[in-house]
Formats: sequence, C-alpha cells, structure tokens
Amino acid sequence: MKKIHLDIKKRLMKNLVFCILLFISVSSFGQNPKLTVYFNNLKNSDGKIFLLIQDEDEKDASKLVLYINKNSSKVTVYLPKGKYGLIAFHDQNGNEKLDTNFIGIPTEYYGFSNNARGFLSKPNYQETLIDLNKDLSITFELK
Repeated sequence: MKKIHLDIKKRLMKNLVFCILLFISVSSFGQNPKLTVYFNNLKNSDGKIFLLIQDEDEKDASKLVLYINKNSSKVTVYLPKGKYGLIAFHDQNGNEKLDTNFIGIPTEYYGFSNNARGFLSKPNYQETLIDLNKDLSITFELK
C-alpha cells in the first residue's frame, strides 16, 4: 500500500512539473515585443518628460509621464507588433504642456522617433515610424 501511495505522489509531481513547463512555454509564446526608450543628455533634470506613442494610423497607443534622474530617463513598454511613431517633450516648468513663443515655436525641448525633424512644422508621420516586430531599444534626442 505504501509503494502505491509513493507511485501516485511521483506521478502527481511529474504532472505538476509538466503543467508548469507547459504554462511557461505557452505564456511566453506570442508575447508582445519590448520597446525601451532612452532619453540621454537632457539639458537639466527639471520637470518631466511626456511621451506619446501612436500606432501607424496615428491613434494613441500609450501616453507616459517619465521622471528625470541625472539628466536622463528611460522607459520600457510592451506593445503588439506593428509600426509606431513616438513624440516626446521635456516639460521643464511642470505645466504639462509644450510651451511655445508668441509665433508658435517651441521653447522646450521636443523630438520624434527616428530623430525626424520637419522644417517649420512637425515631420511627415511616416518618417517617425519604427517597426516593432522584436525587442527594440531606441535613444531619443530632444532638441
């Protein structure tokens, strides 16, 4: 009787281990890729960074507010595979908006993914798109 009881315990343990391994492999299958965004060499550590991530149809995928530490910041997000455009600005005075001068030129640092720049306007959205089909790290330049 004792031997039968031990055999049942062994079988249960093997089944438990199998279920755990199956769960781990299934849960990691199809996992969204990781996007890590670095903001380095900021002019100062005042305020926060506001980051907007949009899908290729320019629909908001994520809006984030990032703290700054020693003139840099970093964020990691998991998004479905696809193309995304990122827009960020350094809100130095904490009013939660991109300040501009009297003719509409930004007075706070801002930028777009791929470090795209427009001439007297924002860049063409297609220039800002990044292809997120696997884990990706990008460095953002705010000017």
